[in-house]
Amino acid sequence: MGILRDEVCERAGKRVFYRTWSTGDDKLSADPDYYRGVTDQVPVHDNLLFSIKYPIRASS
Repeated sequence: MGILRDEVCERAGKRVFYRTWSTGDDKLSADPDYYRGVTDQVPVHDNLLFSIKYPIRASS
């Protein structure tokens, strides 16, 4: 992630949307403290955006 930020956002001036999928049951999307612990390892940049998508389960 640091390399993407440095090379694409800083040097090339391009925007990166880092997208991933979640089931909703994992720590990354369910625990805000865990999410911050992961994302805070990369310095903030206006051109670096995180997007976590997860499917909406239909109720029975």
